[in-house]
Amino acid sequence: LVILESQFKAVSDKMCMMSDDGSYGEKGLVTDALKKLIEKGYVVRLDEKEHIKNSKLLLTQSGQELSIKVEKAINKWNKFMLKGVSDEDIKIARKVAIKIFENACNFKKNGEQKCLNYLNI
Repeated sequence: LVILESQFKAVSDKMCMMSDDGSYGEKGLVTDALKKLIEKGYVVRLDEKEHIKNSKLLLTQSGQELSIKVEKAINKWNKFMLKGVSDEDIKIARKVAIKIFENACNFKKNGEQKCLNYLNI
């Protein structure tokens, strides 16, 4: 699920999209993106475990500065997009999004073919 891609591109010098099969963005996993962030000096590893997914990570000064810029951009975008939307509507939208996400997880967990049969696809 990709949301706000064009909006993030509008406020970012560089954005990295990844999918495990390369069908969207770069082929790779989150660990591949983390390695790139380490190479660019935004993140450091606090330990040298064999696998990066087991490592403790820390933002560098430049990573913190970038994080602040991104947070400001997200807040600005949210304020713009949610203008005139009530808190109650936001709660409902979040609830719906969470349910859709849970259904997507169950789709994968229950087996795609079983779900497709259920949906008569």
